Amino acid sequence: MTDYNIYSTEQLEDWKAKAIQLEEYETVKSISDILRDRKEGMISRKVYVTQFSAKCVKDGLYHTYAGDRILAYSEVEAQQYCYENMPYLKVIGQLLMEVPADEDDNLLFDDGIEYIR
Repeated sequence: MTDYNIYSTEQLEDWKAKAIQLEEYETVKSISDILRDRKEGMISRKVYVTQFSAKCVKDGLYHTYAGDRILAYSEVEAQQYCYENMPYLKVIGQLLMEVPADEDDNLLFDDGIEYIR
């Protein structure tokens, strides 16, 4: 059984149309259920982090920096959004938790923000 949740909404729409043509009704139902749940907010989007490389004007070397955070249903959908809107960004994974630190750089785990649902 395929876990359709990891695919972008656009990809699922395409697969659903093809499954209808091929009369694969169980596949159509599975995909339709996922799309309905996303539309109704029953499946929450996740936060994905990105990075980009840029040349430093001081030393002339390329360095990697943190990019924007992307809200999407899947990593594939997050990268697709980046390709269309910010092609210099690369999705590197799902943001699971942020842990703040105090002035002395001691981590404050009790004050962390979890993004896993």
